[in-house]
Amino acid sequence: MLDVYDQVHLFIDESGNIQDDNDPVKLVGGVLLFGSYGKDVQNKIGKTLKNALVPIQGSYPRDLHFSKLFRDQKNLFRETLYTELKQWKEAAGVEIYGIAVKHEEDVFSDAVPILAEQSYDNRYFLMLGKLFEYSFFVSKRITAKLADDAVIHLYIARRSFYIPPYTKVADDYEKMGYFVFRNKKTHEPKIDIDARGKRWFKVTASIQESDLREMFQSIIDSRWKNNRKTIGTIRYESIDYDASNYRSAKTTQGLYLADIQLAAYRNNVTKKVLKTIELPLYNRKLEAAAEFKSLLDTGDTEALFAHLAQDPIDPQHSELIAVLAGIFCQTREPFYRLFESARQQIGRSDRREQGLELFELLNAVYRQSDTEDLYCDLYSVQIRLSRTTHIGNNFAADHIWNEYLALENRLPELDNAATAMNFKAECRCQRAVNLMDQFRYQEAEFVLSEICEGGLFFRNSSAEFSEEWVNALHPERLGKCYSTVGQLLAFQGDRSHAEMWFRKALTCFSSDEDRERIWVYLGHLAADAPEECQTLFDETVTYLNELSGEVVHPFEKPFVLALKLKGLYCFGNRFGNTATKKQWIEDLTAMAEDCSPESFQSHPWGMIFQMAALISADIWRETNDDYFADYADMFFDMAAESFSCGKTLLKFLGEVCLLRKEMFLSERSPEKARVERQVKKIQSQAAEMNLLFTDIKKKDVILSMIRFNNW
Repeated sequence: MLDVYDQVHLFIDESGNIQDDNDPVKLVGGVLLFGSYGKDVQNKIGKTLKNALVPIQGSYPRDLHFSKLFRDQKNLFRETLYTELKQWKEAAGVEIYGIAVKHEEDVFSDAVPILAEQSYDNRYFLMLGKLFEYSFFVSKRITAKLADDAVIHLYIARRSFYIPPYTKVADDYEKMGYFVFRNKKTHEPKIDIDARGKRWFKVTASIQESDLREMFQSIIDSRWKNNRKTIGTIRYESIDYDASNYRSAKTTQGLYLADIQLAAYRNNVTKKVLKTIELPLYNRKLEAAAEFKSLLDTGDTEALFAHLAQDPIDPQHSELIAVLAGIFCQTREPFYRLFESARQQIGRSDRREQGLELFELLNAVYRQSDTEDLYCDLYSVQIRLSRTTHIGNNFAADHIWNEYLALENRLPELDNAATAMNFKAECRCQRAVNLMDQFRYQEAEFVLSEICEGGLFFRNSSAEFSEEWVNALHPERLGKCYSTVGQLLAFQGDRSHAEMWFRKALTCFSSDEDRERIWVYLGHLAADAPEECQTLFDETVTYLNELSGEVVHPFEKPFVLALKLKGLYCFGNRFGNTATKKQWIEDLTAMAEDCSPESFQSHPWGMIFQMAALISADIWRETNDDYFADYADMFFDMAAESFSCGKTLLKFLGEVCLLRKEMFLSERSPEKARVERQVKKIQSQAAEMNLLFTDIKKKDVILSMIRFNNW
């Protein structure tokens, strides 16, 4: 039986440079002490620290900071400290653990230095808040040791940092509300010398203990009102390494121990002095976990599952995953709805990452439950197959497809025939798209033939799926089947029948996003034959208003932006003259300069930048302006970089993009050898991908194979 304590003491420090965004390990945490922390325990910790310094002839408390100790001395100190603590803590009626939360987000790197320090203080205090909330209200391992009305005592190391040793700089920080350490007699800022002998001024945040109490209390009031735990002592103080002995040291002894514990944990020392409770990474998911636990405590399961659908917890929260696994074993339907929500979100470009997070959570719960469930297995292969298509991972798709085929034979086991047919249609459409991405059109047609007649049927102007399938499929899935057939025909150059199936799909979709996607397909179809399909593109512009405007939001509607640029390239007369193209290229350049490279790693940014390169090259041909030749060169490189962040297909399209670049460069300074080398590289990669045109000899034939929306 676990011991239950009516009070707990948390000693908190930071380790790693909170202000240094390049520091890979930024920690907040220290020591968690269950039980009474009276003078006797405080003195015992002080004596233990002092005794541990004896074997290395260290000076207390200066050498507790470790800055001038050799590695062997540090190791011996830790071993002695570990032994000493173990000897008395059980007899004293206390339990002591290390505790730490690691910062994962990288947030304040672009701030002005003096403003950045405020951000770093915010980072420190936000991490303090989450450490407090997760430890005492979410973590089962900690809350199980606490009485319902336990009192929480907090001892927090004051964060200080160095600034350049100039009086004006110190004055500026004081105006911002910081406390500058000054000489009591001269009132001049104190000079502090670091371990490398460099001179600095030292400052600290001017926050008060009352501010911290208000912060911690607001956390309780906002989400844990029904909880009876209360806040006791709060001390916010600097760690003093200059005192002559532990009796004269002003610092709470537990903070020395917290500093030592965090340093050991940070450096991954095998013996970390104390057994450490590792909390999940500090990121936005800590907030989701706290909200989840709060809803769980209220018993509001409807709100709980609604919350998970919008803001899923991270699978690293193992205690909460175990709770969900227990719920899963009792009732399955809410989890099936979550799987369906994940599937739908992954199909939306603006919710794809959230959908994947939800799917990872559900997979973790399913594995933890240690049960078998056909619905979960089907959703798993369906969603993973969809994911591989979005990132172009053809090799993974082959393995997942084999998993699905084994499950397809079990579809009759489902309690609803229509549900089985919807699963079958969804998975077969996903597989067909994946095969199309590999130019394996005949195989794609065969896969689709299981849900329709295929072959000549696709090219029959009066074709329709059987009444059984039309009645069984959800309108959204029927529309997806129609649009998949349309894509198959479009890739093979059958524009008239592709358009027919796309228009059928439009009749099935009710959401603006689904209809927008089909109109984007129709726009690409028209752009692949601009001389013949001007009318179709004009109709597309009518339904996609952004195509006729001057602005397309690049991150909300990247696929529409890709089509807009393709329209500029193929139907320049529809949108204006060379000046219009120039403006779009310059605006796109400015946008790219304002965003981090990570913003452009997902599909379709490779298509967007490649189209911008082709437009820039056209402007150069029209104007002979080398400025736009340089733009073309830059955009080709950006496109190739974006494609390279994907899997097999996108990487291949990146090589095709580089071929286009070499062809353009050969116009400026003919170098056939470079073009031919890139052709050979593409041929080699095509063979590795098992594509169907490995015997291609000429670059123009390779380029002609890349049609429709893979331009």
